[in-house]
Amino acid sequence: AMGFAEEVREIARLIKRLIHDEGYRASEIAVIARDVAYLRALGEELPRLDIPIALDVREPLTAVPIVKAAVRVLEARVGQEMAAVYAALLKSDYLDPFSSYDRDAIESAMRVVGVDLNIREFQKRARDLRRIKEHQAHTLTARTVDLEEVQQELARLRRAGAALEAMLEAVDGMRRALAHIPERGRIPDFVEGFRRALDAFGLRERVQRELLEAKRDEAAWRRLARDLRGWQALEECLDRLLQLSERADRALAARALGREHEDQAAIVAAAMLRRPLDVREFRDLFVHWLEQVEFRRERGDPRGVRLLEATQARGLAFRIVILPGLIEGGFPRAPERDWIYSVAERERLAAAGLFLEDLSPRRFEAKEAHFFYHAVCQATERVYLTYPRAGATGEETVPSPFLDDVREVYGEAEGGTPAIRVHEADPTTYDVRAIAALDDGRRALLASFYQTTPDDALALHLYNEALRAGWVDRLLLHRAAIERRRERGELGPFTGVLTDATLRQHLQVRFGPKRVYSPSQLNAYGQCPFRFFAQRVLRLEKREEASLDLVALDRGYLLHAILHDFFERHARGSLVPERRHEYREEMARVAERIFFEYEQKALPINRALWELEKAEILDTLVQFLDAEI
Repeated sequence: AMGFAEEVREIARLIKRLIHDEGYRASEIAVIARDVAYLRALGEELPRLDIPIALDVREPLTAVPIVKAAVRVLEARVGQEMAAVYAALLKSDYLDPFSSYDRDAIESAMRVVGVDLNIREFQKRARDLRRIKEHQAHTLTARTVDLEEVQQELARLRRAGAALEAMLEAVDGMRRALAHIPERGRIPDFVEGFRRALDAFGLRERVQRELLEAKRDEAAWRRLARDLRGWQALEECLDRLLQLSERADRALAARALGREHEDQAAIVAAAMLRRPLDVREFRDLFVHWLEQVEFRRERGDPRGVRLLEATQARGLAFRIVILPGLIEGGFPRAPERDWIYSVAERERLAAAGLFLEDLSPRRFEAKEAHFFYHAVCQATERVYLTYPRAGATGEETVPSPFLDDVREVYGEAEGGTPAIRVHEADPTTYDVRAIAALDDGRRALLASFYQTTPDDALALHLYNEALRAGWVDRLLLHRAAIERRRERGELGPFTGVLTDATLRQHLQVRFGPKRVYSPSQLNAYGQCPFRFFAQRVLRLEKREEASLDLVALDRGYLLHAILHDFFERHARGSLVPERRHEYREEMARVAERIFFEYEQKALPINRALWELEKAEILDTLVQFLDAEI
């Protein structure tokens, strides 16, 4: 095959033909791989062809999504003084956000405020930013020349303020839930607090609600079953911790009564189990425990195709065995290397009486050959050996030396022909007589239209039958016509031309010849018509980024307010150069008053930057005043 994906699809088609054309049962076929990636890929590909599989998928308990969410709660309790942990909690759909507002909008608001802060500074900055939004909404008409933009900008500011309010509510709710877990205590205290925190976040209630709402979606039922079994395993781990703690209590009680001989092992462990832990130690202990628990995600179907690792293929028998991935570094794997002790140094240490693990290439190659021998010997009728010609990066692979060994064993048949049949799978060529699934049928039919094959009449007949059966989308020819128009450079609905009559009429009313455009709108259209379309027609808004200094609108508002106040006092007379120093002092007094009023309505987030901004604005005003005089 050309690559990994093509190899997997070719193996799936082969198994389909063996079952449907040659009468083999699925349980009589085995795929034995050295690389587990082949088993996982076939575990997804074969069910699409309605072929049952026997693959026991095992993983650590911490890989189950609901358990991962529970561990995230414990991690958040450890780092609860940083705002980043609350953003991480919001990312999990298993956890209640403690707000009815949109979860993504709350997370975006947190990013705007800045998640790299401690929680107290974060909350203070969020409240200050909310005041800034309120101030911007109140002064919007004074800062905005284009009256049409007022309503849209006002709605955006109100949404931003509501998102900040919801974010503060969510953070407060999460902090209350995390407070159930103590900062320091014994194992029973942590277990009880952890369970209360999980109840506050609503993990169990969420899964139960989804069970009631689930319909006939098989994937959803499988995911919910995995979550329920994962939750049960999590509860069992917590119960086991409580049992160990109780056992430690009984052991210490027995020691106090002088019966140390009854349970010496429990007495030795009791001191460690009864010792008060801080929350970080409990987190490390519990997560380490969960990582050691093996969770069976899916159980294999005994009637299905067996998907086995090469290390498991012993003492079994199958009529057909398929060995994929026979390339250097795949099967056999690349030898392990010890960067501390070379092979020669290990041999000298062994001669001196210090025996280390044998990592010599000879032993490693012998072990890989042993795995290959056992895998091949499981077949009673046929063995299929496959490998990809190119790796994931596109580089050509080196076939496994085991292929040469097989050729040497079987040699040549009578007449000088090879005893082993070789089939090269070309992804650009499809045989309409070898179709394993609907996707293969579509590809084969489309390829037959563009390639001259001996089966042209069969391809046309199958295409007509596929149209009647609904296998091929009837819009296929329409799509081909669209591609032809695109090649000729014609403008149409797929190149931005609006053809809907209702939409065109609506746009004519809204953007017709009688419309009055502001200079900023005309400038936006002149710079980029699509930007005008996205902003003015679709009403799309770019994501607001965190900003510690003044935005351009606020800076402009302050400049205009100070100049308006100053020149209103001198409207009846002109400015004279002799009073330049007096004018500068008056401008500074007016600026300080406007700055003070602004601070009362919208306290700046960063005081140092605000002082720099004030100095810059005042310097700009002085330069403008000198130019006017």
